[in-house]
Amino acid sequence: MLHSVLLGALFISGTALLVLSCYFVMRRFEDRNPSSQTRDLANSVMLRISALHALILALVFAQEMSQYQQLKLQSATEANALADIYFDAGRYGGAAAGTIAQPIRQYVELVISEEWDSLGSDGRLASSTWAGGTRRTNGSSTSRRRVIGSAASGITC
Repeated sequence: MLHSVLLGALFISGTALLVLSCYFVMRRFEDRNPSSQTRDLANSVMLRISALHALILALVFAQEMSQYQQLKLQSATEANALADIYFDAGRYGGAAAGTIAQPIRQYVELVISEEWDSLGSDGRLASSTWAGGTRRTNGSSTSRRRVIGSAASGITC
């Protein structure tokens, strides 16, 4: 995170330095008293460039907000599905309730303790969560989500 912030600050500082150096070089070579037409043109160009920059910033912000809303919706959907399976297993009881509830608890603990930390620190999914969420079944790899889903499908009303 700190690396990204420093890189962004360096990029902004470099851009500002480049613009100011171009400005001072042109001021040195050009006439010190520009005409009123030149000033009006410069103001018009500056206003248009500023408007374009503001539009780009607004579009980037809107895209980030859209991605945040999608992530929020996906997280809520997954949490609701897990809660439904967990509480339905407890409600219907029987021998399958414990075999369904335990993998769900383990999955939620992995996501909260490892996955979120990994996503927060480097923006990637934790490899330990993938390894912990995968088990061998009949020689084939099955993700924890499939295991939970197949266990939940065994519940009868």
